[in-house]
Amino acid sequence: MNGIRLTAAEKILLDPGFRQVFTPPGQDPLLVSRPTQFAGLKKGQSVQPRAVHMRRNPPPPPPAMHEAALIQALRTRKIGRPATYALIIETLLTRRYVTRGETGKLHTTPRGREVCAFLVQHFPVLCAYEFTAQMETILDEIAHGQRTYAEGIGALWTALPHETKPTRKEKAP
Repeated sequence: MNGIRLTAAEKILLDPGFRQVFTPPGQDPLLVSRPTQFAGLKKGQSVQPRAVHMRRNPPPPPPAMHEAALIQALRTRKIGRPATYALIIETLLTRRYVTRGETGKLHTTPRGREVCAFLVQHFPVLCAYEFTAQMETILDEIAHGQRTYAEGIGALWTALPHETKPTRKEKAP
């Protein structure tokens, strides 16, 4: 089974304590007298489950990193420019996507992970490193006069997958 782990769980009350006279609301009153269901099982024995509950464990948060490591990762992927690195980090902190720990490292927050997961799920092309790097290159070419604004936008539009492009409706005569 690829990445699937089956587990069985059972609660066994070893000492009923105060439950001998009172069972808290929401607790199983039969838990005190119920014998263990696993006692008679042998290793490798087949059993039929009464219920199966699927649970997806969230991925672990990415490791914390110093600002310099983040900037190096952006440079490696050709994202951002020296003039924008401070603004990128400031935006991440202001929007509470990351926090700065005691050692100065940036730690992603649950909010940051949720926003990232949403964007990657719904806008995968726009979130791809390659598309962002291509956009940065085209913006540089526009800034240096090697492309016009219309040519640059046209190149980016072409890079988008066709199924995400809205179709233009013709006006009725």
